[in-house]
Amino acid sequence: MTGLGSRTGIVWPVTNRPKKGKETRVILLSFNRWRQKDPRTPLGSAYLYAWLVSHLTETDNIMLGFIDRGATEDPALVAKEVLEANPSILGIGVYVWNCEAVRELTKLLRAHGYKGTIVLGGAETSYRGAELPREYPFADYFVKGEGEAAFEEIVRSSLEGRVPHGQGIFSLNSQSFEGQAHLPSGVNPVQPQSLPELIPLITKGGFSRIQFQRGCPYGCTFCAFPFKDRAFRELDLTSLKGDLSNLRGAGIRTLAILDPIFFFNKKRALDILDILGNELPGVSFEIQTRPEHLNEEIIRRLSSMNVLLECGIQTFDHVVQKAIKRGGNREQVMANLRSLMEHKVRFETHLIFGLPYQTLDSFLSDLDHLLSYRPERVRAFPLLDHKGTEMSNEVETKYRGMMSFSASFPRQVVSTKWMPSNEIVALKGIHSFLEDTKDPASAGIAARDTYRQFCVSSGEAISHPSG
Repeated sequence: MTGLGSRTGIVWPVTNRPKKGKETRVILLSFNRWRQKDPRTPLGSAYLYAWLVSHLTETDNIMLGFIDRGATEDPALVAKEVLEANPSILGIGVYVWNCEAVRELTKLLRAHGYKGTIVLGGAETSYRGAELPREYPFADYFVKGEGEAAFEEIVRSSLEGRVPHGQGIFSLNSQSFEGQAHLPSGVNPVQPQSLPELIPLITKGGFSRIQFQRGCPYGCTFCAFPFKDRAFRELDLTSLKGDLSNLRGAGIRTLAILDPIFFFNKKRALDILDILGNELPGVSFEIQTRPEHLNEEIIRRLSSMNVLLECGIQTFDHVVQKAIKRGGNREQVMANLRSLMEHKVRFETHLIFGLPYQTLDSFLSDLDHLLSYRPERVRAFPLLDHKGTEMSNEVETKYRGMMSFSASFPRQVVSTKWMPSNEIVALKGIHSFLEDTKDPASAGIAARDTYRQFCVSSGEAISHPSG
């Protein structure tokens, strides 16, 4: 995804709280990698807002606002906006694409005399440890894991003039950075879709996202989605019909389900599909899944809906799968892809290149396999180095000297022992080409021919894959 221009201005969704004494301003800031269709505010920020307004009282006199900017935005312009608002607490989401921008922003804020509390959360802080104070020396606190209750504790401690405490909350001076924040057992997050004031921020042009699960029970070494403890929870559906009513009132036309393993619990997923179909007639859905979670009942149900299924394959190679702890039954995956094709369910497939033990032949064979099932799109991504993940740690130990990544963010694979730099360069060209190519099989795309073309166009020495 490419960063777009700024979506300027601070949004204060609730401005009519009674003013009783000093007002405390809290701003949730995001540097986003927007696509053209993406809503202004990410769900992560919206979940924090929804939790805080539901758990803080009017007597707390909190004003909550959003600053949403593009990942390529000049941090100096964002710093100016923050300084003008002068929030008591600034919460920033840190991800692999915005680390440098967050570092520069926090440095500029302190240089210009900002005295407020800076809290960093998100995937990058959740994976990191003792290096956090070195990398973000201008922050006050770091939240690792689910942010709602932990961020509330930081806000409450500020109101009460004390030091925050609790699992997953760390300061610059913390002696240990182990542990993750979680919502209390049996307590569910507050769904952003349940708050009418958030609907304009999390929808755009008829498009929005929703989430039914958090975490992941799997242990893929490269993955930045689950936190280290892999905590997995199914979110409460009590408010779902009301939430969907709010989205329907906003003219929703496409709803993306932000669950990479939506069909993990097959019965629950089918129940949700029934509710979605009844409450949002005529709406199209984008659903992520591991294809081994599908079965014939699910595929038949999907064939009756307007669905685009996003199938995470990553690799078919057994050796590579074992190295990255991916797992997955190759034969079952292929059978389900064939069934999707036969039932005319729209789907796209995802691959990763630059994985340990993965060769050019292996990757191109995977690509040709997928093309044979006629997906609507094949997406091929370079491996990213998410610091703190098992894969990133293995790059420094098990694969030391065998894998290299770019110095700038996002840290993309540059070369591996099994896939040299010239091959990576050509595959990155294929990545961009496939992003813009719908129905690649009908377009006559063949993996090895396309690879050779990109070797020529990139000026790299041509490798000679077999086949």
